[in-house]
Amino acid sequence: MADQPKSEFLAEFPAHTVEQWRAAVEKLLEGKPYDKVMLTPTYEGLVLKPLYTQEDVANLRHVHELPGFPYYARGTEALGYLQHPWKVAQEIGYSTVEECNAALVHDLSRGLSAVNILLDQATQLGLDPHEAKTGEVGKTGVSLTGLSNLCTLLKNVNISKLPVMVDAGPAALAILGLFVAYFEWHLHKPPKLHGSIGFDPLGYLAQHGTLPMSLQAAYDDIAVMTKWAKTNAPQLRTILVKSAMYHNAGANIITELAAVLATSLEYIFQMQARGLDLSTILQHFQWELSIGSNFFMEIAKLRVARMLWPKVIEKLGGKPEEAKIQIHGRGSSFNKTKYDMYVNMLRSTTEAFSGILGGVNSMHVACFDEAIRLPNEFSRRIARNQQLILQEECHLDRLIDPVGGTWYIETLADQMAQEVWKILGNISNQGGMLAVLQNSWIQNTIQATAQQRKENFCNRKDVMVGINMYANVLETAPEIKPVDYAKIQNQRCQETQRLTINFYIASGQEIADISNAFYRNATLGQITEVLRKPKDIPTVKALLIHRASEPYEILRDTMAAYQQKTGKKMKVFLANMGSADQHRARAEFSRSFFEIGGFEVKDPTGFAKVEDAIASALESQAQVVVICSTDETYPQLVPQLVSGIKAKNPKIMVILAGYPKDQVEAHKKSGIDEFIHIRCNAHQVLSNLLAKLGNLA
Repeated sequence: MADQPKSEFLAEFPAHTVEQWRAAVEKLLEGKPYDKVMLTPTYEGLVLKPLYTQEDVANLRHVHELPGFPYYARGTEALGYLQHPWKVAQEIGYSTVEECNAALVHDLSRGLSAVNILLDQATQLGLDPHEAKTGEVGKTGVSLTGLSNLCTLLKNVNISKLPVMVDAGPAALAILGLFVAYFEWHLHKPPKLHGSIGFDPLGYLAQHGTLPMSLQAAYDDIAVMTKWAKTNAPQLRTILVKSAMYHNAGANIITELAAVLATSLEYIFQMQARGLDLSTILQHFQWELSIGSNFFMEIAKLRVARMLWPKVIEKLGGKPEEAKIQIHGRGSSFNKTKYDMYVNMLRSTTEAFSGILGGVNSMHVACFDEAIRLPNEFSRRIARNQQLILQEECHLDRLIDPVGGTWYIETLADQMAQEVWKILGNISNQGGMLAVLQNSWIQNTIQATAQQRKENFCNRKDVMVGINMYANVLETAPEIKPVDYAKIQNQRCQETQRLTINFYIASGQEIADISNAFYRNATLGQITEVLRKPKDIPTVKALLIHRASEPYEILRDTMAAYQQKTGKKMKVFLANMGSADQHRARAEFSRSFFEIGGFEVKDPTGFAKVEDAIASALESQAQVVVICSTDETYPQLVPQLVSGIKAKNPKIMVILAGYPKDQVEAHKKSGIDEFIHIRCNAHQVLSNLLAKLGNLA
C-alpha cells in the first residue's frame, strides 16, 4: 500500500459532489422537505446548512490572512497563545475585603493569573455604606470605602505583576485614584497598573435605566483616567465596553455585537472631543463579551468582533494595525439555571472552549451555582480548573488559531459580519448608540428576540437540559446560606470612619489629588461628593435582564411551595392502556412532560381492562390522570375512562396524551380537560394545571 501511487489510492475513494450528497439525503428523508428539515434558522436571521464545503470560503478574504495581521479575525498575535496565553481571570466578589482577600490568595496559588474584582453597587455608585440603600452594600461584590480597605483586600497579592480587572462603574475615577494611592502611599512605589479599571456608562445606562451623573461628566471622568494612563500606566485600559447587559436581556449575537461597536464609536468621538488622539484612545480600550453555549456561533462571534473593529477604525481614518482589541470573555448568565445546577458545569465548559478557540485574551468561566448563591471554594475551583484543563491537559495554549479555515465557522463569521455591519449602519443613521437607547429602538429590538426565545423555550423547541427537558426528579435542594445584607451594611457603617478633613481636588479632577485625599483618610463617598455634579441625569428604558430558565423555574418554585404547605407534591397517574407497544412512547413523553413541572408521576405497567385502570387511578389519589395509548384505541377507551374517573371524583383532571385532530372535539365532549403533545406549549399547560390544582387544594 505504501508504494501504491497516490492517484491509484485515491481512485478507490471517488469524490462525490454536493448534488449527489443532497440526492442521497432527500432519498432518506422519504418525501419530507429538505429546506424544512435540514436547514436551521437562527435568532440572528441566518440559515445554517447541514454541510459546508471549500467553495463556501473560497472568496472570503479573512480566511487567507495570517494570525496577527489585519483584520485580526484569526487573532491579534502572530504566535497566538504561544507568546501570551489567555489569563485565567475568575471574578472574586464576596461582600467583605477579608473574604475577598482569602479567596484571592487561595486561588492565585492554584492557577488564577489575574485579579478580577467585583465591586458592590454602593461602591460603584461612589457611596459610603451609610449613604446606600439596604441591599446595595456587599451584594454582587465587595464593599470598598478607603485605602485601608484596599490594603486589606490586596494583602499578599502582588498586583505589580498581575493584571487587575475592575468594572468600577460610575465611581471609576475615584476607584482609579484609590488604586494609585495604594501604590504610592502604601507600597511607596510608582503605580505599575496593567489590566483594566474602567466604566461603560452607556452599558450601565442601558442596564439600570439611569446614571447618578450626566453622561458628559462620565465622559469627562473617562478622559481624565485615559490621559493619566497614557503617561503613567500605558498598559492600563480605562475605556470599558461590555455586552453582558444586551446578552443577558436576550439579544441575538448580531444585535449584541452591533451594540458593542456602536458604543465604542460613541466613546471614541467623546474622547476625541476631550483632546485625546485616536491612537491613544485605541490603546486603552477593553471589551468584555459574554459567551453563551451555542458553541460554533460563539467562536464566530469573537472572530467577527476582532474583524470588524479595524474596519470601523479605518472608516475613522485610523490604522488597522492599531485596532488590536483586548477581549475579556465572560461566561453567560442568561443560560444558567438554579435547578439541576450541576448541568451548568457542562454549559460553562463549552463556553470556555468557545472562548479559547475564539481567541479571548482573558476569561471568567461562570461558576455553576452563580444563579442561586455566592460561589464557594468548590464551585470556584471547578470553574478555574475548567480553564486550567484546557491549558495544561488539552494544550490549547500551544496552538495558533486551531479553527482557522473551518468552512462552517468561517462562513458563519462572514455572514454574521455582514449583518452586524448593517445593524451598525442603522444605529449610526439614527444618531448613534445613545440615540437608539433614548428612542428605545435597541431595547425593543432585543425584547422582540427575547420574546421569541421565551416562546420557543416554553413550547420546548429550544431545550435546556434539566429544566424544560430531562428534569432531575431526585434532585435535592442545595445548601444556600442566606446573606444578611442589612447586617453587612451595619458592620461596614461602623468600620467606615468619616473624618472631618480638608482635601483639594483640582477642577481638572487630577488623579494625584484623589490619591492624596485617600491617603489623608478621605472616604469614597466624600471624594465622590466633591467630584460629582448630579445634574442632567439621563434616563432611558432599562433592559430586562433575566435568565432563560426562569419560566420553568417558577413552576418548580410553585410546586415546592405547594409541597411545603401540604406535605406532598401534586401527583399525576398515567393510565397506560394496552400493550407496551401501544402506550410506552406516550407514557414516557407524559412522564417527562410533568416532571419538568415538579409533579410526582406514577407510571404503572399497562392495563388490559378499563375498570382496573380506573381503580388504580383513584387509589393513587392523583389529581391528574393521563390516558396513554394509540389514536386507534382512544375512541373506545376515552369515554369509559373519563366517565368512570369523574363519576367517583369530578375534581380529577383527565388529560389525553396525543392530539388526534379528527377526534379532538369528541374527546372534549367526553370530558377531556387538556391534550399534551409535542407541539403544545408545555409551560402554558403546566401553569394552568398548577393554578387550577392549587386552588382546589
